[in-house]
Amino acid sequence: MEEVSASNELYASINGQLGVAYRQHPIGDRGDNLRQAITRLNLALENSKPEDNFIAYAQLLNSLANSYADLDMLSNTSDDLIKAIEYYEQALKYVSPQISALDYAGIVGNLAQANIT
Repeated sequence: MEEVSASNELYASINGQLGVAYRQHPIGDRGDNLRQAITRLNLALENSKPEDNFIAYAQLLNSLANSYADLDMLSNTSDDLIKAIEYYEQALKYVSPQISALDYAGIVGNLAQANIT
């Protein structure tokens, strides 16, 4: 299995933060910002290993799912919502109430919201 170097971890961290920032950015085209968030969060995930930090990995997946859920509200197609649900479910594989009750509850709540949308 390939090791994630310190530079990969830094690259992942920077892209994760940029992804969150693009998702929350109030200026510009909302759809473009969300697509940029998705790109950055995917880069962060590609350069991360869940076994290095289960909670951080779950948080990246949750942020990616949130971006797809937000994009769904703009596009009103089920494709983005389906992706959001898939990423919420993936995130739940890396966090539990015993590991981080707050993160777990947040992801479960997001998944529930996506399922009733």
